[in-house]
Amino acid sequence: MKKKALYIAMAMLIILTSIAYRPATRSTAAIKPDETVEPMGIFDILKEPVDVQVANSVSALATTPPSGTTITWRVSDSRVATVSSSGVVTGIRPGQTNLTAVITIPGATTMTRVTTVNVLFDTTLFYIKNKNSGQYLTVAGAVDASGQNVTQTKITGVNNAAKLWAVTYVGNGLYKLVPQHGSKIRSLCIDITGTNGNVNSANAMIKTDSSSTNQRFKLILNDDLCSYQIASQCSNYLKVLSVVNASCDENANVFQYTHGTSMNDDWVLEPYTYSWNMAKNYAYANWNTQGGSVFFEMYPWFSGGDCANFVSQCMLAGGIQYQNEWFIYKKNNNAAMTPTASQIASGWDIETIGGNILGIGASSPWFSAIKFGEFWSEKVQYSDFSGSQLTVSLSSAYNANYVEGDVIQTYTKTASGSADEARHTMLITGKSSGDYFMTYHSIDNKDAALSDKVDDELIYRFYKMR
Repeated sequence: MKKKALYIAMAMLIILTSIAYRPATRSTAAIKPDETVEPMGIFDILKEPVDVQVANSVSALATTPPSGTTITWRVSDSRVATVSSSGVVTGIRPGQTNLTAVITIPGATTMTRVTTVNVLFDTTLFYIKNKNSGQYLTVAGAVDASGQNVTQTKITGVNNAAKLWAVTYVGNGLYKLVPQHGSKIRSLCIDITGTNGNVNSANAMIKTDSSSTNQRFKLILNDDLCSYQIASQCSNYLKVLSVVNASCDENANVFQYTHGTSMNDDWVLEPYTYSWNMAKNYAYANWNTQGGSVFFEMYPWFSGGDCANFVSQCMLAGGIQYQNEWFIYKKNNNAAMTPTASQIASGWDIETIGGNILGIGASSPWFSAIKFGEFWSEKVQYSDFSGSQLTVSLSSAYNANYVEGDVIQTYTKTASGSADEARHTMLITGKSSGDYFMTYHSIDNKDAALSDKVDDELIYRFYKMR
């Protein structure tokens, strides 16, 4: 009897021990032969999502991995962000991409994790321009009231507050668009009207912010790397802000519609204050026109000389708003994108300095190097350096207060050696090691060193654009 009681006690102890040590979170009986058993906490290693401003860097790690862990990293779109071997993510241009981490922990099976990277703008206030018409998202009549319609209009020389928007990040890759005119700016935002948000032609207006999906948008970067689809959350991002009938008319209505191919549903965000990052990103995306077959379709391209036109576009993309005679709008959808002299006036709304258009717009400061120089020499600080001076040493120019996003023009000389007439226009996209690096059109070039281009017979005028 004593032995029998002892056997029974031992059997009960084995049963109780088995129960005590059974895994609490996963039954081994439920594991398939090819299933990975993951160490506790593996889901917490990566941030979800990773938010980083353009030109800034953050670590993608949420926690310190176990000792001996190895991780390899890759991003799905390096045009938006890059990642280092240690998991540091750097924002290149605003947009969204996926970050993949292949994680190996000692004693565990290698596993793959994917997280989202949201690259955010380095500023929040923008004029938002339609890629097709070139006109700007506007609160109709500048009326400061919930229920007011949203349209497109041109930038003018006077009050543009109804065209200015705070593009406010609210998390998870979403934004709200807040108007900056009147007294209710903190409580109003763009709203897609209607109870069913996933329909075409649902109207856009400003309403009191209720944090609804009708008032939240994802900014989807297009392949041109310069424009965005503004996709509504209420449509599950299937509909985007669009100008009705792809109109080039002022006050044309804005609603949501399925993204198409006419560019009336793509938008360019131009910062309120100058962002050299955005100017440089635009230059890098558009520096090589390949003979005019590839260029940003919102503006014309001039085969006879496109340097001032290109730099003007870069400056506008960086946040130098239209002013006086320095602007260009498409008049209609028949506007020639590579116009002859006779096609400029019929297709493009521009202003001239000193008379009629000569040749390819020699009187327009937007796309004439000569008139660009005349216009901006009266607007901003500049310094002149002779080519012979720079040939000896670039230090005088390098030590001056000019940086990325500023502009250099070359001038011919007068008999006395001063600047005579502008010939070429270039954007500064780099400054290091005693040299400037320039990006420009008309013999397209990206980050060309100034030291390689200096000509003793020219004057180099540096413009401080910010």
